[in-house]
Amino acid sequence: FDGTIIFRWLENRSKTVIITMKVVLIMGTLWHDIIQATVISSYCLQAQLLTSYLHFLRAKLLQHPIQSIEWMREISEFKKLLKYLNEHLSTPVCIFVFINISWAISGTVWLLGYDHIDVQTLPISVISILNVALWWTLILAPFIQAARLTSSCMLIKTVGHEVSARPFVHQGTPGSELDTILLYASSLDMSATLFKIPITGRALAFGITFLAILVLVVGQCHYLTS
Repeated sequence: FDGTIIFRWLENRSKTVIITMKVVLIMGTLWHDIIQATVISSYCLQAQLLTSYLHFLRAKLLQHPIQSIEWMREISEFKKLLKYLNEHLSTPVCIFVFINISWAISGTVWLLGYDHIDVQTLPISVISILNVALWWTLILAPFIQAARLTSSCMLIKTVGHEVSARPFVHQGTPGSELDTILLYASSLDMSATLFKIPITGRALAFGITFLAILVLVVGQCHYLTS
């Protein structure tokens, strides 16, 4: 938010110490923002690439004759990339999402005027609103991309039935090949996860609703106790 940086526990220190602390705070905040932007954008980009790749595999199977073993091998490669996304790249994203949720909720409560204890911060400005909007964007972006990827993973499970309904494309493919693809596709269990929880569109909608209610409840309680 806007305002002058004040270190209450260093008010009696020399001016040099105060300036040094302000510089360290600004540099640390800038470094934190750079890392956060890199991590979250990398996650969103990789989730988008995996979503596009899965749609490509689905279209490839539906529009061109292909051997089941070759298609299954490509799905196995996709599962390795998805595992890396869920087990490695999602961990730092979850950390930043956790931090951003606390900032976004407290900022929203302040914007709504429920924070009557903070009387020294400057009035609401465009920069303050943009800060809160940015925090909410950083929270929602990875969840939206994860939900889209999960939706694509669920769609690929039905590709076996769609292949069976396209006799002209796979008229030269043996029935055993089609049955293998049908059984393999229907048995796939893939999803994008954050906080070790599969992210779906319904779960995302529930989470947004819960956060909205939480902001209002916290704000009202703070208002009543002020």
